[in-house]
Amino acid sequence: MALNFVVRAKRSGLAALGLLALATSLIAPQIAVAKEEVGPFGLSRNGVVTGVFGTTTRNYQDGSKTKQWDGKQFYVNFEGGLFGKVSPLGNLGGLELLAAMGYDGATPDGADSNPRGPLLGGFLYDFAVGFPVTLFHQFTDGKDRFQLQLSPGFGISHIHAYLYVKTKAAYQITPDIAAEVQWQWWPGPTSVMWNSGFGVNQQSVKGSVYLGRAGSTGLAVFAEYLTSETEEEKPGLPVSGAFGGKNPFTRTERSDYEKTLRLGVGAAF
Repeated sequence: MALNFVVRAKRSGLAALGLLALATSLIAPQIAVAKEEVGPFGLSRNGVVTGVFGTTTRNYQDGSKTKQWDGKQFYVNFEGGLFGKVSPLGNLGGLELLAAMGYDGATPDGADSNPRGPLLGGFLYDFAVGFPVTLFHQFTDGKDRFQLQLSPGFGISHIHAYLYVKTKAAYQITPDIAAEVQWQWWPGPTSVMWNSGFGVNQQSVKGSVYLGRAGSTGLAVFAEYLTSETEEEKPGLPVSGAFGGKNPFTRTERSDYEKTLRLGVGAAF
């Protein structure tokens, strides 16, 4: 009995070593010490400044009727961040900052009678702090060729206070061209619109292209499409003191709120 146990243990150990060797052989081609800095924007870049133009359609309640209004957005957007020292696998954590300021013209007629209207027109701002983590890297000749990234964070804007999470995938197509796709979500239960009991459940998809070699200032262009819904509790359910007096676990009534298309161009560095 003891001998059989020892044999089985040895076989289990050999099987575990075999699996480890297989995993190592699969990972080994991706392991390479990076020769250049890995950044959160455009693979090797640590910052982006863009001028943004957007068109927005929002819904609002006027008595028992739901109405729409259209507006334009013009603002300057800054995103900057930094990862820790590059490791052989490149799975790093860091910090990112976002700041946007400009004009949001989506204000309806008769906004004074709309509890959400006065908050949305005129001055636009958005400030956020995120904590990006790279999930995977592929290095070629010590240069970052492909990157997957996850970033949770929090912020405030002229519409609401919020938490968010976003994912990115970036690929260096040529030494002068990098492409990036980003999906971002602002969950409704963690969103509070200013001076109202509503939350805003938002999602956006953003595609960016960076032109220019790493280590020098390049051109950045992007297109982004954002949709959102207002989110509130069902009538008659208990509320809590958090999230503007609303219980985040009972916000189940949603209605279409906003659709926005944005185009941006600027510098990546």
